[in-house]
Amino acid sequence: TSGSDGGLHPVDALRTGKLVRIVRILRMLRMIRVVKLGDLLEKLSYMINVEILVVVVDMTKLLLFVGFGVHSIACSWYALASSGPDEAASWLDNFEEIQSDTPFCYLVSFHWVMAQVTPAPTPFHPRNTREYLFAVCLIFFGFALFSSFLGRVAASITFVQKKAQERRQDDALIRQYILDNKVSGPLAHKIKAFLRWRYRKVKRILYADVPAFQHLPPRVQMQLLYEACAPAFKWHPLFFHLDLCHREAVIEVCRSAVAESSWRKGSELFCFGALGEGMLFALNGSLHYWAGTEPPVPASVDGRLVKVGSWIAEVALWCYWQHRGTLIASDYCETLLIKSEAFCEVMQWHRTAVRRCRGYAQEWLEAFREAGCSDQQHIDDLGEVPFDHLQALVHSVFEKGTWDRDRTRPTAMQSMLRRSKSLRSLLNI
Repeated sequence: TSGSDGGLHPVDALRTGKLVRIVRILRMLRMIRVVKLGDLLEKLSYMINVEILVVVVDMTKLLLFVGFGVHSIACSWYALASSGPDEAASWLDNFEEIQSDTPFCYLVSFHWVMAQVTPAPTPFHPRNTREYLFAVCLIFFGFALFSSFLGRVAASITFVQKKAQERRQDDALIRQYILDNKVSGPLAHKIKAFLRWRYRKVKRILYADVPAFQHLPPRVQMQLLYEACAPAFKWHPLFFHLDLCHREAVIEVCRSAVAESSWRKGSELFCFGALGEGMLFALNGSLHYWAGTEPPVPASVDGRLVKVGSWIAEVALWCYWQHRGTLIASDYCETLLIKSEAFCEVMQWHRTAVRRCRGYAQEWLEAFREAGCSDQQHIDDLGEVPFDHLQALVHSVFEKGTWDRDRTRPTAMQSMLRRSKSLRSLLNI
């Protein structure tokens, strides 16, 4: 109702205010439900890991295979009864009296086959010698197949339960450690969010993930690693020319000095001040680099993207180097690392190749130092020599001599002298 002056009655105004507050509360409850739904979906995706999906897919394929086998046997059972002599009794006689159609007879035949290897009852039985012989063979072979099927199903369920139990134990230990050590809330959330990725399956199987490869002959292992790893670092002009002129050296590098790694989102490949282990190649995924002591928080802005096919920290391959920034995987990614010490040890056995690497390293370090002379404060791990200049350096090094491919190995005394004076120590600046 309205007041005497035509305005809103105080009681109505109070009711309107209450209604507005109720609407606001309902909106807040709706937002809370949306947030809870997002958390619930995240927890479900966390619980349903790849192992469970693999088991589900495996069981689906197994059921399809069993269904196809039952279909084939059911068709054979129906054909056996319909192709017999007219005067011979058959399990189809009952259906001829009621004039049943073929699809119904097929369903009955399918059900009869399933009943032979399961406890399901069936009112139809063989009625002649051929049908009895067929039924005996089916029961004999079906018993073995049905037992193996049940065993596989039980093994899959046991595997899923074991994985789930391991995850629950790990989560319980993590929570207990956080509580016992009074870890701060933001750090605890960050730890839990990162550890969730440990259950995500990597997209590509690495060499180290296949233990059976360790039983291969050394020569086969070297060839396998060469074909798997060499295409990645041959993007670099130096390694491309080394592969052309010193294939054996590159093959040994692939076996002894190369390490493949897969990184989950948020993984830190190296940080500021850490000693460089070698030269990194980005195979796929997304990497971001931040120069300076610490990456920004959150680590998703202002970082320099490392493109797929590029390399990082080449300077660590030629001299002792402390990283000048932090490299973080902003998504799942894979890298290939040429380890400095192992690379030098391998190259010492190839006289021509080590001469060329020494000449290239000296010129590359000089170019790298000249590029940083103008601004020493901004030298970082991505401060590489331009690609055109890099190609010119490689061409000049490989055209200086008339050396052929390596055909000889050093003597024992030469090897001892070379081990005592490595390439990196000669090139250290």
